[in-house]
Amino acid sequence: SKQTIAAISEITFRQCDVFAKDLEMFARHAKRSTINIEDVKLLARRSSSLQRYINQKSEELVLNNQEKKEKRKKKNGTGKGRRTSDEQVGPAMAESEDSNMA
Repeated sequence: SKQTIAAISEITFRQCDVFAKDLEMFARHAKRSTINIEDVKLLARRSSSLQRYINQKSEELVLNNQEKKEKRKKKNGTGKGRRTSDEQVGPAMAESEDSNMA
């Protein structure tokens, strides 16, 4: 019925509000202003199925981020025999530092 749907919706929105406040408090307790994945994992600790799901998604995010970093490294050419900016500046920088020391 419409009343049942309205009641379930109201409870769902209230629970989401509680979750949001809890996440904010977890981050604040850790002296952070940003909520991170560890806060979300802490929130899900009472529901084993939700905790498993969040852990799985967290691992997927870590893997995706690692893949993106590797692709960026390859795209920037650090693996193609090009010199990095550190290598290009390195020897000249050492000479100028030595001359300034004298």
